[in-house]
Amino acid sequence: MNWHVIIIAAICAIMLATYSMLSRHEEQLTDVQPTTPQPGFYMKDASIVAIGKDGNPGFTLHAATIQQDVTHQDVNLDQVKVDYLGTSQTPWTLTAQTGNLRQDSRTITFNDDVILQPTGPHVALPIILRTNQLSIDTARNLARATGKVSISMNQQLLTAVGMQADLQRQTIKLESQVHGEFSAH
Repeated sequence: MNWHVIIIAAICAIMLATYSMLSRHEEQLTDVQPTTPQPGFYMKDASIVAIGKDGNPGFTLHAATIQQDVTHQDVNLDQVKVDYLGTSQTPWTLTAQTGNLRQDSRTITFNDDVILQPTGPHVALPIILRTNQLSIDTARNLARATGKVSISMNQQLLTAVGMQADLQRQTIKLESQVHGEFSAH
């Protein structure tokens, strides 16, 4: 009879241990959270038109991909082209490899091989501005670069560190280390 009690006690102990292990495993499964957050939205080969206060387009942004990062609520752009109309008669065109728009911000930051140039029939002097990073304050129509900038004008070249462009007034201010040479042709 003692053997029967020992066998029943052993079976009960095994059942209790199995139940305990299974319940801990279920708790661990319910605590698992996804490691990579999903995008808030994702668009491929998309265009966005921003309308100004006057009801006219302020700029048209086209990107190969536009994706919202849900963690930071930023919008990330790849292979970007912007036709910036602002309130001027002379539009500006910007191209960049990437861009970023932070939530509740009026500034768009562009990175990697950024090219900015005035376009259209009212351009008196063709100018091509190149830099690695440029931010545009869309409310004030100002573009700003803090790094190295090069400006090409009719096969002439200026370089500087830091630049501010007023897209409305069509002016560019170079901030420091300005170098360039102009020759009459």
